[in-house]
Amino acid sequence: MNKGLPIGNLSSQFFANVYMNELDQFVKHQLKCRHYLRYVDDFILLHPQQEQLIQWHKAIEQFIQQQLLLTLRSEILLHPVQQGANFLGYTVRPHYCLVRRRVIGQLLHRLNKFQKQYIKGSQKKGWSLSVPTIAREHLSAVLSSYLGHFKHAKHYRLLIRIWQRFLWLALLFNQYACRLSPAWKPVYVSGFYSQQVYFQTCYPNAQLCIQKGYQMLSLYPKVPKNQASNIINAITLFPRHSTHEGESFQINPVYVTDKESHYFKNVESYIRAQVSRVIVKQEGYLPGGLRERCVNQLFINPGVNLCTH
Repeated sequence: MNKGLPIGNLSSQFFANVYMNELDQFVKHQLKCRHYLRYVDDFILLHPQQEQLIQWHKAIEQFIQQQLLLTLRSEILLHPVQQGANFLGYTVRPHYCLVRRRVIGQLLHRLNKFQKQYIKGSQKKGWSLSVPTIAREHLSAVLSSYLGHFKHAKHYRLLIRIWQRFLWLALLFNQYACRLSPAWKPVYVSGFYSQQVYFQTCYPNAQLCIQKGYQMLSLYPKVPKNQASNIINAITLFPRHSTHEGESFQINPVYVTDKESHYFKNVESYIRAQVSRVIVKQEGYLPGGLRERCVNQLFINPGVNLCTH
């Protein structure tokens, strides 16, 4: 007779907790373990004496075989608390936890895949970033999911490294801590003119090609091209080192009282000042009948190290 529940089914976690309740009662009331933690089929026991943990392991193994008709996995780890425990996607340490390398690697793999598919060009010739609707919505969902996971751990420097490695993220998202909002469309609009002002403000040095009905209107920046970027090139907090020797990119926060917020703001200001052309197209309707307009393609000036590998 087969045992188990299909992974991914919403009911699987609930029934696993019901079934594993017998183990909880055994560990707490018979083994008298004061420090016990379980989530579905993963559990941790803490005790200052290693011999006691070995005895508990044998007792639990015997109990679940006889009472629950289950077996323990072979990946049983026994080590000091100071080394941390890999649990539920985190490396848990006594006073803090970190995101596991495997989880970070999965996110980097997905971002690299998006980068290869939708970003074309080079640092010498300039870049073209295409943002079709399906791709950007999928990217937003993926990032939101991972950032929701990161926020339960020490994540600040991790986010800094990700945004340094993938500068183009600052073209598509407004980022603060673990909260994202799309930069490819305005959140609040009252008409065509408010949409136009949003895109001109977001990409101050770019030529804006915005669709209105069957026409594409071309609007040129009112600010001299290097004015915004000169403000940003002031200097130093977390250096970004590229794969090429000698190349680096440094950003300085305006106010040290809130490093995180101003770091991301400076990154956004720097990279968006390098956008030379923005193509905005109509995509469906907003409540009230107003046409929704979103960024469809971005062109970035030569000289920007937009992609690293």
